[in-house]
Amino acid sequence: MFRHTYRLNFTFGKVLVDRAVRGIVGLGKVEASLEDTQHFLQLLDEGRGLIVITAHVGAWQWAMSELSFTGRRMHVLYRRDVGDVDRQYFEHSEEAEPPHFIDPCSDFGGVIEIMAALKAGEVVCAMGDRVMGDSGNTVEAPLFDGTIHLPLGPFVIAAKLGTPVALVFVPRTGPCRAQVLVPRVFEETQGIDPKLMVFGLARELEKFAQENPYQFFNYYDLWDLPQA
Repeated sequence: MFRHTYRLNFTFGKVLVDRAVRGIVGLGKVEASLEDTQHFLQLLDEGRGLIVITAHVGAWQWAMSELSFTGRRMHVLYRRDVGDVDRQYFEHSEEAEPPHFIDPCSDFGGVIEIMAALKAGEVVCAMGDRVMGDSGNTVEAPLFDGTIHLPLGPFVIAAKLGTPVALVFVPRTGPCRAQVLVPRVFEETQGIDPKLMVFGLARELEKFAQENPYQFFNYYDLWDLPQA
């Protein structure tokens, strides 16, 4: 267990160094397939916006910035804890343009801002493996023979507006390098059960962790569910 813990933390340290290098020097390359790139642009051209769901895996801290290829404004559901001095990649450089942040703990959980962005045909990114804001707006999903709570909010909004949802993971492949993986895209979401998308995320997250065990960076007990 010590060896596994060491490898996990050592990999996470590399990801943090990559993030700083990306912001300070501007180096870094994220590879995405032409097929996925064109698919995203096609979905955005439909005018329904796009919800990108990722997780605390791989190089998520800086690699998601590469979605700027869409040419649409990017909004990120993000809550900075009090006393958090950790610097994001764009905070290392005055030239890097930060995304627009939506606080999930603000009034109405940021729903109004999210819906406005999607109706404008823009991109909204959210972490699908961490509950923030209203802890009651969650659903239980299976993960590694256990049960975890995952946020339901973004999927509910997608089902109401008919917004496509893309699951995106960005594993680190080398120094300042990462690969965009799009394991699943929910294109026709109007009126579907949001839980189906949550369960799909849980399945893809489990597959990713099995293939990249030292890039699964959830440093707390996901399976420690509150007692009813």
